Amino acid sequence: DLSNYKNVYPNDIVYNSMRMWQGASGVSQWQGIVSPAYTVITPISTQKPFFWAYYFKHTENIEKFSRYSQGVTSDTWSLKFPAFSSIKIPVPTKADEQQKIAHCLSSLDEVIGLQAKKVQALKQHKKGLMQQLFPAEGETTPRLRFPEFREAGAWEVRRLGEIGKISKGKGISKSDIKPNGALPCIRYGELYTHYGEVIRDVVSFTDANPGNLVLSEENDVIIPASGETKEDIATASCVSVKGVALGGDLNIFYSPMNGMFLAYYIRGNLKFEISKVAQGNSVVHLYTTQLEKLKLAVPPYPKEQQKIAHCLSSLDEVIGLESDKLDALKNLKKGLMQQLFPQEVA
Repeated sequence: DLSNYKNVYPNDIVYNSMRMWQGASGVSQWQGIVSPAYTVITPISTQKPFFWAYYFKHTENIEKFSRYSQGVTSDTWSLKFPAFSSIKIPVPTKADEQQKIAHCLSSLDEVIGLQAKKVQALKQHKKGLMQQLFPAEGETTPRLRFPEFREAGAWEVRRLGEIGKISKGKGISKSDIKPNGALPCIRYGELYTHYGEVIRDVVSFTDANPGNLVLSEENDVIIPASGETKEDIATASCVSVKGVALGGDLNIFYSPMNGMFLAYYIRGNLKFEISKVAQGNSVVHLYTTQLEKLKLAVPPYPKEQQKIAHCLSSLDEVIGLESDKLDALKNLKKGLMQQLFPQEVA
């Protein structure tokens, strides 16, 4: 039964009345239906729909949409059509100018889209490469090895506690974080939000007394001691510099093993093994005693560890550079929109 839905036709503009203050709108390129929670606008013949789609996402207009929305909190704000239709904004007098602005921004969006696909393809390549460079569950030989190690034999199965020492960090509270603090620090939640397998630059700082904290050694591998899910907790980062304060709820592993190699290994083919030993449901814990018993296959030669780590970290550098290009393009578009559309008019 489609009677409660709204019909949409090509070049109609659809907006989410509950999220217009976030710029939730777009142009339809097909005929179809949408939920009655949405508002459908059919531009008159002299108006260019893609111009308006971009214009509705302009910062100045989003601020107006916020002011005209009704509701107690942002979660309940709603921009009803009578309020929306009463908003006054400056409009180009010539349709050609609308078309030119829309074409400029849509062309840039195509470039951004291509760059986003490139970044995603590199990330997928890395994911597949990690699966090949480390042994699969129950195996002791990776499917892909560098030529000089193909005759080196199977990897040796060891327990994590046999090849290194595991300790815990010390608490660094949110109030201890200072933007201009003298001591770099890492809190466990940042492993989920800021860091990949290798930490070279630290995002947080503190003025807490170093004598009351645990400071990193070069090549330390840090693993969260708690998290929201068993899959998420199976993450790790190698701290490549010494003297970084490591917060509580962090397991710290130190060994002669290449730390970057181990961090990639944990985030790759060891992820499932770690999730199996983690305990808890609403809050998941990963204890030192559990990590010590974790079995993993280790390459017989340290140089193989180093080669794998270098291969993946080099790929991460490429991904980082291409991600920076993507961010730069997005910032270019944001700045361009500021220039192409008028500022607030009283």
